[in-house]
Amino acid sequence: TLEERTRIFNEAADNGYHLFLEHDASNEICTLQQTEKGPRLDRTLSLNDM
Repeated sequence: TLEERTRIFNEAADNGYHLFLEHDASNEICTLQQTEKGPRLDRTLSLNDM
């Protein structure tokens, strides 16, 4: 649900989680940052970057 996604994205941004994007071949991993509008994309990484 939208509420669950918002909660998960807020937690990921607050705790510096790396999110694995299995559906996206060019952006395999991302991190989020908190903004005044809520969590937004911070960085994208590949598995090789890890």
